[in-house]
Amino acid sequence: MTNYESDNLQLVIVGDGPFKCHFQDIVAMHHLEHRVAVCDFEEKLSRQAFAASDFVLMPSSFEPCGLPQMIGLHYGSIPIVHRTGGLRDTIDSFNEAYTKGNGIAFTYFDTNGLRWAIDTAMKFHHTAPDTKQGTISRVMREAELRFNKDAMFHQYLGVYHKLAEDLTNHDQHLASLNQN
Repeated sequence: MTNYESDNLQLVIVGDGPFKCHFQDIVAMHHLEHRVAVCDFEEKLSRQAFAASDFVLMPSSFEPCGLPQMIGLHYGSIPIVHRTGGLRDTIDSFNEAYTKGNGIAFTYFDTNGLRWAIDTAMKFHHTAPDTKQGTISRVMREAELRFNKDAMFHQYLGVYHKLAEDLTNHDQHLASLNQN
């Protein structure tokens, strides 16, 4: 297996939280300072990281919603996600020709699943420039249509209407049971 060192693969982590120190320790222990940066969260830096990156890595075991994958799409940063929760709902894996899908989603939450996703991302990275740029442009256009305020409002409204309909049907069912 390749480790992509010859590709100058670099990783930038922009965030805070209880695990940040562990990432810093791993970087120091393996002397990866030249390839991995762990930075404090700042909104401006976060947006710059999205804009400068090729991929957004979100290998979450649990993710009820997730915003970074949607933000990354707007900047043309392709999400690499574990197919769970909101990530499953927002990211579809590319097909072989890159004409469908908006990222790379792996199913099995283990090292093999993550390795497959990274290998798939690097395969995309090495795709012919015209194909890669066309795919990124398509993904950005689709994200703008799908993840804008108006579209999201209508999606939420649809969910609320469905819930209200289900509740009404449930109440009617209970009422008919009580009459019997």
